[in-house]
Amino acid sequence: MDRRIIRLWQLFSIILMILTIVGLQFVATVNAKKPEVNYNPVLGFTRILGTLGGAKYEIFMPDNWNGMLVIGCRGYHDEDPEIEEVAAHYLGIIFMTDEKPEHFAFAWSTYGEGGWCIDTGVIRTHQLTEYVIENYNVEGKVFLHGVSMGGLIACLLGEKYPSLYDGVFDVCGVKDFASLYYHKKAITELPANPTAIRAYMNGPPAYLPTSFTSTIPNNKLLQMQQNQISTLPLMEMECGGTPDTKLKAFERRSATCHADISIPVMSVIGQLDFGVPLFQFRMYYDAVEAASCLDYYRSYIVEGGQHCDESVLEAALVYWEIFVDWVVDGVPPVPTPPPPWSP
Repeated sequence: MDRRIIRLWQLFSIILMILTIVGLQFVATVNAKKPEVNYNPVLGFTRILGTLGGAKYEIFMPDNWNGMLVIGCRGYHDEDPEIEEVAAHYLGIIFMTDEKPEHFAFAWSTYGEGGWCIDTGVIRTHQLTEYVIENYNVEGKVFLHGVSMGGLIACLLGEKYPSLYDGVFDVCGVKDFASLYYHKKAITELPANPTAIRAYMNGPPAYLPTSFTSTIPNNKLLQMQQNQISTLPLMEMECGGTPDTKLKAFERRSATCHADISIPVMSVIGQLDFGVPLFQFRMYYDAVEAASCLDYYRSYIVEGGQHCDESVLEAALVYWEIFVDWVVDGVPPVPTPPPPWSP
């Protein structure tokens, strides 16, 4: 080939590379948004609101900081939520108003989208974690705190990044995405009849006692069935199909398939949770046991508790203290038995 042509190609390649770098820097500059910073002098904390990776985030930095960081993983929302719509926002406020002399820093991401956004939740939460650690001089322990869908995201992150996170605190979190899909699908295939729905809830795989299901009003049972109908397509959208056609995609989003844990993981479970039934937690327990990792797992059942209801959240506050002691001091609580298949 003619030397002039070779030189022209070399020059073209260099120019293209320069334009690419400049273009990326320009895009990064355009997309960068200065965070909104507010200070609360009464409670003594700084609240930072910003956007990272297309997702809104919130950071609470207390004056009397204990040097440790809690990363919250939000639960399911139909759409990308506003900050004040999410329980993680109020959890951050709880951390800032705790009566202890020193407080945890707290941060969480909206993920930037709604629905069953497990993959995105993992990516955005990991991204935010790195951002907070690098920009706020975090030198203490880093905890993951997930609720419902967020519990699954927290478990996946803890197993994948054990050198980044020191422990996972899971409240009513999904554990096996495929079995949850089949559970919801079975409900949608029932007749729109309260008696049929109760019969399903009393037997496998839900295993809820008759004394509980008999107290649920008929209209609420029918509404629960409608809720399952609306969420199935979103689960399929997340995985690109059903467990029959895209099993690997469902497995990638299941804590049961990522049970080789090496940091403390604690689950708090509602005994009467219909949204994420007890069999989910038994499946995870069995998976952790099969991976010979039970030394790192503890699970506690809240008698009479439903999905993320007040009794479960109150119990979670108690178990959180036990969990922090475990992570900080390295002394695990007494081993817990596997969750029963039935209450």
